[in-house]
Amino acid sequence: MIARSEKPGPLKRGRPTKKEQKKIKSIIESYYGKSMKYEEIAEETGLNIKTIWKYLSPLYKAAREEMDKKFMEKLRKKR
Repeated sequence: MIARSEKPGPLKRGRPTKKEQKKIKSIIESYYGKSMKYEEIAEETGLNIKTIWKYLSPLYKAAREEMDKKFMEKLRKKR
């Protein structure tokens, strides 16, 4: 669980500053690879689920593409 001091602070309307965005991104990326649903991460961090998806989705997509690439290379070598 994230300590209270690590949370991005009280949510306010509008777009976060660049500094806040970097902090939010690092908090969310710390959950990468853990067996947690986006809903659970959102509940634990107090952030919107769409924000969680925005930062984690590209990480999982890149990992999936890398796995596909390695799989295809193995197939080509077997032929």
